[in-house]
Amino acid sequence: MNAANHPALMFVDGVSSLASIDFRMDEWGVDLAVSGSQKGLMLPAGLGVLATCPKALDAMKSATSKRCYFDLADGVRAAVTEGWGLALCAREPRWYSDTVPAFVPHSRTPNRTGVHQ
Repeated sequence: MNAANHPALMFVDGVSSLASIDFRMDEWGVDLAVSGSQKGLMLPAGLGVLATCPKALDAMKSATSKRCYFDLADGVRAAVTEGWGLALCAREPRWYSDTVPAFVPHSRTPNRTGVHQ
């Protein structure tokens, strides 16, 4: 797509193949690649893996479509605080991370969904 000057992003769903077969993100011009820990990486289930490039990050900044999963900073914080009801460790927005937010359970007693309150 880059060779054709097309603005579309090249997205690879590598859940079953990442770490199992050859994958060359930069060489092949892949803009986004997603995987999970439980398949080719052979790790315990539950970890999502996302690789991106500057072109994809720029596209995210200018996109106007509604999203919650590909909002890498604010969307994850909202899921942690609003969805799970957990508190962030950072007391002020200036200390927020652009990657994974750290959170603290309200107590050590999980509710019936397994989320600590």
